[in-house]
Amino acid sequence: MLTLKSLEFEIITILSSHRSSSNPSVPRVVSLTALLTYIQHRLSPNEPDLSRETLEEALDRLEAKGEILSAPRRSYCMARPFVVVGDDGLEDALFIGDRAYLMSAASALEIHIDSSTPSIRSRLQYEKARERLRLYGIGILRLADLQQRLPLPSLPASHSLHTPLAERSPFEISDPVDNYAPTLSLYQRDRWYSLSRGQSPRSPLFRLPDKSYLWLDGQAVFSLNSSTAVLSMFCLDKDADSPALVQWQEASGILDLTNIFLPIDYWKVVNSLSEEINGESCRRFVRPRYRDAVVATFLRLGIHL
Repeated sequence: MLTLKSLEFEIITILSSHRSSSNPSVPRVVSLTALLTYIQHRLSPNEPDLSRETLEEALDRLEAKGEILSAPRRSYCMARPFVVVGDDGLEDALFIGDRAYLMSAASALEIHIDSSTPSIRSRLQYEKARERLRLYGIGILRLADLQQRLPLPSLPASHSLHTPLAERSPFEISDPVDNYAPTLSLYQRDRWYSLSRGQSPRSPLFRLPDKSYLWLDGQAVFSLNSSTAVLSMFCLDKDADSPALVQWQEASGILDLTNIFLPIDYWKVVNSLSEEINGESCRRFVRPRYRDAVVATFLRLGIHL
């Protein structure tokens, strides 16, 4: 039976094995449709067909964890390989990203790493590990450093907007189309509403049915990657003085992220500071030693827990 966890493992295996023919160190982009076909072919004949919705859910989870990157039009590739080091050094670390580098990381750190759950327990000191991993093109970051590097909410800078799309209106691509409204609801996931041609948008941020994002800048329409789009959401929230609500039970350490979009870099930090509850990636348990760090992480997004 294909579970969500085993499906995530299948996706990682496929994306890590698809390499650029001209530069094998670089993973290749694979479309959602191709992924669906690949996985369906790998299933036992007795397995039920994999639905597009289930695959999309697994892809969203992996992107939120920082394991994969999304490209326009629902295509994906593995993220750059990284070792994220916790408070206990390399005895409490996690490998994230392109699994083609997993054996190299194990060799550099003189350990065995389970490909299905790539947690790391190494006695090497940070600087020594960094020096060895760098030889293989693998990054390493302390959790504290990762927090300091978290990008602040911002609108897309003009230099980051690439060539505009041929369409001059989001409605030339989809009608209706989702538009983001910071004051529509307390919950960020409910701040998207369906907008039809002729209606005035409440923000320049749009979302297409395939979950890709658009930005309307004057008379030009640009495609946004998900990280830029989510940071824009938090900036629009801040400008509207309408921070999204996150359910946080500090006494019990239970954090519910069901109704909010986290930028990928932020999710990496939260994922390192917490544990899934009953296999639900959006419901997390935060140990007392990490609770101040979780609060500080959300404060960078303008959210007070």
